[in-house]
Amino acid sequence: MGCLNEHEFKVVVNMEKHGGSFVKAIANAFYHADQTNKEILINSFSHYWEQYAPSKWDNNLAEQADQDCKESLFTSDAYLK
Repeated sequence: MGCLNEHEFKVVVNMEKHGGSFVKAIANAFYHADQTNKEILINSFSHYWEQYAPSKWDNNLAEQADQDCKESLFTSDAYLK
């Protein structure tokens, strides 16, 4: 099992907090992946890696929280939050 660097950790935390069930499962896989498998996950799901990058969430946190709230009102995930 490999350790996550600071950037990887922030991306994975954003995936866990804001992602759907599939994205959350990918985040969980990062915790169990060695360096080779982390690279495979990043390359295979690069669009999620970019979507949950910390700079995007840090810069637009209030806007994203509002969007997350609106989306959760229309999904079953609203009951899980």
